[in-house]
Amino acid sequence: LKDITPEFFSKLTGLPIEMSKKALMRDYSTLFHPLKKTSYLNKVIEEIKSRGLNATTGSGIIYLVTGKHDKGIATKTLIDLLRKMTNFEEVVTIGIGDGHNDLPMLLVTDVSVVLGNNEYLLDKLMKKDKVIHIPYKGPYAWLEGIKKAIKIVFSSTCSIPL
Repeated sequence: LKDITPEFFSKLTGLPIEMSKKALMRDYSTLFHPLKKTSYLNKVIEEIKSRGLNATTGSGIIYLVTGKHDKGIATKTLIDLLRKMTNFEEVVTIGIGDGHNDLPMLLVTDVSVVLGNNEYLLDKLMKKDKVIHIPYKGPYAWLEGIKKAIKIVFSSTCSIPL
């Protein structure tokens, strides 16, 4: 992680330098960037997993090494808490992601939004009912994804036309 500078991270991800600085502040995971994708990389991932850790890629270029947690566990815990603590009949959840590390979260939300052209995510979510694909990334993709997700949620939960 120390070798990944905000400038290098910005170049890899397209984030502005200030956002890259924030993204590099991590408490529960560490990052690594392989110089090349080779069969050796698979051996490194296997070794990480054999030590009880998890390794996944967020964007295909930077890998996250974590413990036994992932976005799916965190999302499921939050959903369960919301359902237990609210007086609403139903809590409807929306997940938005663009990387492999988002899959566990997208699998547990009611509506899943995939940003960009991540074929891996789209394939894994193919059997799910409410999946929205926005073929590009960035703030406008998020906005379009949220709008479409809200439209789906309201069209299936109430009779008010949108």
